[in-house]
Amino acid sequence: MKITYTQTDQAGLHLVEPLWERLRDHHASISNHFLEQIMANTFKARSKDLLDKAEQGLLNIMLASDELSGKLAGYCISSITGGNRGELDSIFVLQDYRGSGIGQELMTLSLDWLKANSAKTITISVMFGNDEALPFYGKFGFYPRTYVLTK
Repeated sequence: MKITYTQTDQAGLHLVEPLWERLRDHHASISNHFLEQIMANTFKARSKDLLDKAEQGLLNIMLASDELSGKLAGYCISSITGGNRGELDSIFVLQDYRGSGIGQELMTLSLDWLKANSAKTITISVMFGNDEALPFYGKFGFYPRTYVLTK
């Protein structure tokens, strides 16, 4: 398998829609309390949030494509807003491609972009119940700091 990594900005946001929907469905499958809210979240609404961030600062989208099939295998969206606050907004790799280093490369490229663009702090929000993601983020120096509870 040969994977090609490309970088885009808000102009390429539409490319991640099918994978973003799979991520939303994954979050819904692990949620004990917010299934309806998660499923009501649309790509259009999420795109609006990300485009608003782009207007306030910078938006970066890293894409991982399978050269043989032409299929998008994964993506990572990161942003920088006021005060040079960086965020890894969304990352997803299709199940068939997991374990092949794609997520690690997407994270590395995104973190490099954040650093090159002077992000002072970098945060990641992880859906409660998505504990399988925590060791992955830990490899990059991210650890839980606070819990935000929602009713």
